[in-house]
Amino acid sequence: MLRALRAFGYTKLRVQYGRGKFVPRACGEDDGLFDEMVDCFRFKPSLTHDMQRAGLIISHAGAGSIFEALRMGKNLIVVINDRLMDNHQAELAEEMQALGHSYAATCSNLLDVIQSSDFGSRTPLSPEQLGVIPSVISEELRHAAARPSQD
Repeated sequence: MLRALRAFGYTKLRVQYGRGKFVPRACGEDDGLFDEMVDCFRFKPSLTHDMQRAGLIISHAGAGSIFEALRMGKNLIVVINDRLMDNHQAELAEEMQALGHSYAATCSNLLDVIQSSDFGSRTPLSPEQLGVIPSVISEELRHAAARPSQD
């Protein structure tokens, strides 16, 4: 994936990989090939500064993350956790793709989506759509709170 990103002109990859046990391969390897390209961290209180500087955001499918990236006018690929049942996040990611705002991917097809994305044909969110973001996020959070935990 790093080669594909570099082929599209991206020179830096910042990865937030959270507090879990999983460490992305690009963050755990020290092969010298991409060391200068990859910057990894577990958690930051805010990603706003990183998102503002980004040319492309590859995000999980949380409503807040999706709409923050789109509000900033960023190129966005949303990675869906396809293991979740009753997956409202997948519905949101797929709807944003259908409307031309972003691309949706899964872990298994992320490389293909990166290689085939045409961000020049992307449709920015309109001011009217931006105005409804808080209610969409509130609705998503209400649905999430009503669902039993899948941990």
